[in-house]
Amino acid sequence: MNILIKSILFVFAQLYGVIIKIRYWLYKHHFIGSTSFDVPVICIGNLSWGGTGKTPMIEYLIQLLQEQYHIGIISRGYKRNTTGFVLANLHHSYNDIGDEPLLLKYKYPNVAIGVGEERIVAIPNLIAMRPQTNLIIMDDGFQHLSVRPQVNILLTTYQNPFWEDHLIPLGTLREYPRAKSRANIIIVTKCPKHINKTEQQELIRQIQPSKNQSVFFSTIQYQPIYHLLNAEKNDTIQQNIVLITGIANAEPLVEHLSKQFNITHLEYQDHHAFSLNELERIKQTYPNQQWITTEKDAVRLLAHKDWLIENNIDLFIQPIAVEILHNQDDFKQLLIDYLEFFYGRNAS
Repeated sequence: MNILIKSILFVFAQLYGVIIKIRYWLYKHHFIGSTSFDVPVICIGNLSWGGTGKTPMIEYLIQLLQEQYHIGIISRGYKRNTTGFVLANLHHSYNDIGDEPLLLKYKYPNVAIGVGEERIVAIPNLIAMRPQTNLIIMDDGFQHLSVRPQVNILLTTYQNPFWEDHLIPLGTLREYPRAKSRANIIIVTKCPKHINKTEQQELIRQIQPSKNQSVFFSTIQYQPIYHLLNAEKNDTIQQNIVLITGIANAEPLVEHLSKQFNITHLEYQDHHAFSLNELERIKQTYPNQQWITTEKDAVRLLAHKDWLIENNIDLFIQPIAVEILHNQDDFKQLLIDYLEFFYGRNAS
């Protein structure tokens, strides 16, 4: 990036920063109101644009807490074609509710999942339609200051931590790094599985958490690959394979799969809506080759399920999961303590 372009981007970043400061000041001094609810809210968010692993973290929280709570998920439903509040069901497409909410609905059909641009409107709508809900997980809500969550979980990646980033458009930050002060829990995601204690302590030093903030480290756990449409083919994956992704950051996936296969990576924009023409081109360019993709991309590719079947496309999925490193029990207990405090306080 040359000096002139960098200088221009710096000026726009400073202007954006002024807007962010004014907005935060208005909320802080109650010129704009914020609301809490009778149901506790766990907010999952970040300071940057995408790619920190919010959806896998939501899945992790569902698995961690679903035995104790009736969970509801609130998401914006990015790039959906609908507006207003929509309560997800298995008949919806990704155009109706967005790819990530649809993925969560497929995997957790008994969890109430609602989408809405305004979280402050969507949360009471979901509770009204699913009154047994006693815990809300709010996706990508760190900048939604109109909602006061019980727990604010801030995610930042090991590869691109917020303290080394800059405000957009110079970098990818939506807020200044000091906005981390609103978080109760900070999680460094996508860490190497064997990150040592010394490196963890160095990262904590750079985060500079307050005494009321807890820092955890998580890694990506790659689960067994499976065939999207035919479980009998799960063991028939070939050595040469086409990787198709439309996610914010595919580098960790590419690195992982390259250790096992000879991959040709076709990379699209995050949340890309695949067209039949694109699929035809892939088939013609890479005839007789199997395809592999992410679970989130598979939700969008499934819109062309009939075409995949008619053309005998072997489409495999690489699922991932989150693993909290070293102190998973402490993480769960901390969440439960926050939630029990909420219900104890509200009962008194």
